[in-house]
Amino acid sequence: MKFLFREKSQSGIFYSEKNPRMISQTDLKTWSNLIKINPKRMFMSSNSTGSSRSSSRSSSPIPPHVDNSVCCGWFCNWWCVVRLAQFTLLLIFFATLLYLLLASLSDFDNSAHTPKSHRQQSILLINDIKEPPPMTLLDLEDFHYIYDHAKGQCENDHIFFVFVIHSQPNHFRQRQAIRATWGGKKQLDDGWESRTIFMLGSHDDSDIQNGLLNVTDIVQQEAERHHDIVVGSFHDHYHNLTYKHVMGLRWVSHNCPQAKYVVKADDDAFINILSLQDLMYRTFGQYLAIPHNILACHVLPEGTSPQRTGKWAVTKDDYPWDEYPSYCAGLAYLLTPRLAGHLVRAAHAPSPPAPPRIWVDDVWVTGLLAESLHLQHHHLDLRYTYDHNEVKSWLSQARTQAAPPYTFVHLDTSEPEWREDLDQLWKHAEMAHNTTHKTINR
Repeated sequence: MKFLFREKSQSGIFYSEKNPRMISQTDLKTWSNLIKINPKRMFMSSNSTGSSRSSSRSSSPIPPHVDNSVCCGWFCNWWCVVRLAQFTLLLIFFATLLYLLLASLSDFDNSAHTPKSHRQQSILLINDIKEPPPMTLLDLEDFHYIYDHAKGQCENDHIFFVFVIHSQPNHFRQRQAIRATWGGKKQLDDGWESRTIFMLGSHDDSDIQNGLLNVTDIVQQEAERHHDIVVGSFHDHYHNLTYKHVMGLRWVSHNCPQAKYVVKADDDAFINILSLQDLMYRTFGQYLAIPHNILACHVLPEGTSPQRTGKWAVTKDDYPWDEYPSYCAGLAYLLTPRLAGHLVRAAHAPSPPAPPRIWVDDVWVTGLLAESLHLQHHHLDLRYTYDHNEVKSWLSQARTQAAPPYTFVHLDTSEPEWREDLDQLWKHAEMAHNTTHKTINR
């Protein structure tokens, strides 16, 4: 419109915005003189005569763009502020996204190349650690064996395995099931023998008043009958597993030093000791024992996170770091009697330099203490299974003389058929072993 107005003014012809009539030359000259004399006044008068935009545009021949040009300064300033604020917020948004992206990439890079744990590795020299007093077990200064009817079990010089089984006082069925199957197999191949010893703590008989069994008396009768139970003077509780673990290692290192192998296990395990003997033959030789700095087991790798909640939780006060060293799963592991004695001495070393004691015995003994003594783990991972249902599925379709696919099996003793499954596993193990040896002898 402004261009049109200027174009028409040069030719001497003007048009109003709403009424496109011809403007006379007299009017044109009059308006032109007024604008030349006082353009500011002319502008103000024309602006004040029209109270509304519609009236001003209809009565004046000057196009309304003149009013917009006057208001444009204030309007542009306000509009620019709004646009600047929007642009600033947009920059902040994209900067935040970029920061989060870089932070995530930085964390990923650190997790891939730098260790998360800042725990300092303990170093223990076994020759510098004194033998603990016989009446001491860790921090128990009045420790003693309540029952120890198993001392005569290791009088034979040809013991291949000593099975140290962690059990609870009221686990009568588990102990009897082990005695009736793999734990009761004393005669092995090539004139070797095996022994099975159960490690227990004392039982709280406060429930006798409710008409329940007197567990302490039954355990005493069981120990006198089978001569395979050792009971320590500490309360049998899962938070006292370190006492039971160290007690078992100390007992076997003192009473069975001539045995080739010590096998620590739980009472819900099935162990095919017949195939285990063959495995040790193939791995370490028939006449050579496992090296004294080796723990053979299912190895849980370094970096396993501690449980912070639940029944098996370890608090930050007890273990402030976020990762465990590599350690053996608690179902079963193998070592020598000599190494068992070294672990007992390391367990009684003051901290520091010894690692702090935590109640999760497998981590502490086979992880932290083993690390401080620079022990190595020999992987037997493929020989283990913790899936009872998988074993049941195999039993349902296995041939009679088929050997169990695993050497170490965790049984769910809450299942009603666990004892039957244990008996079948042992039957398969014996049948397969006898068949194999008959074939070899032929």
